[in-house]
Amino acid sequence: MHNQASYHSSHGSRVISGMDGLRSFRMSDGERFAFTRNNMPQMDMLDIDDHYAGGNDLSAKDTVDGYGHTQWYNETVTYLQDPANARINVVMWSWCNPAGHDHQKYIDDMEDLIAQYGPEGSQLGRGGSRTTPVTFVFMTGHPNGDGESAATSSAYHCHTLVTAHCIRNNRFCLDYWGIETHGMDGAYYPFVDDNGMDRESGTHFYLDWQNRHPDDYFENGCAHCSANQELTCNRKAYAAWWLWARIAGWQPENDAPPDDPADTPAAGDESQTTTPEDDATQTPDTNAAIGSTTNNAADGGCFIRTMAGLDNG
Repeated sequence: MHNQASYHSSHGSRVISGMDGLRSFRMSDGERFAFTRNNMPQMDMLDIDDHYAGGNDLSAKDTVDGYGHTQWYNETVTYLQDPANARINVVMWSWCNPAGHDHQKYIDDMEDLIAQYGPEGSQLGRGGSRTTPVTFVFMTGHPNGDGESAATSSAYHCHTLVTAHCIRNNRFCLDYWGIETHGMDGAYYPFVDDNGMDRESGTHFYLDWQNRHPDDYFENGCAHCSANQELTCNRKAYAAWWLWARIAGWQPENDAPPDDPADTPAAGDESQTTTPEDDATQTPDTNAAIGSTTNNAADGGCFIRTMAGLDNG
């Protein structure tokens, strides 16, 4: 069973909000994408220990202590050392605004945690404090409308540094920046803000797509988005479930996420071990890069493409 601890504030809530909305999108989604929250686990169902609070994110808790570790790192160690959390096997911390922060330090502390609590970690087994290994999911942060800023602490820098590290080291990553800077047709908008509006052209490409495809998205109440702009959280849900399924052991035949979340097996679903059947109403495009020009999902899990090829005009 997939037991996840998720630490986030409002921007990080986009994953959970999208997953909540997805459960009522189609007839079978309530069962396929069911999950429990906050210590109410059920057999063969994703369970999320949801640590949602203002300031409970990587951006607010990156102060480094006298031992060289961040606050969020220390809180993670304390949490995993607690016997009450022995069931936890996935941990994900989210950014608020990634700009102005030390992204390399984030990577370093994540790798330190993996060395301790990941497979074959020093805290596992004989002499260790845990028996269950933990998968740590990396994240990038939302774009700020400043494009491919060369600043070493920009949102773009976070995206490039973290995704390159994850691809190189076969780590799982939910690439916020990469997802949000691409339209549903794969068009690249480096100057987009965190609400799907391209500051360079003034195009609100998510709302434009929704107007053309009124039956292809679901309502989910997405933080920091216009009241009727749903795609930002929709896409987080699709990408997240792709990750959860891969972490649970599902292996697709190709390296591209499906175009429709109905084609993604729920975490814990062992009935599908190869590529799920395509939804006849959609046309998969396994070549359209949504999160980045690079995708190495087949080699380990920086999953940065999702829901491509749906825009038919």
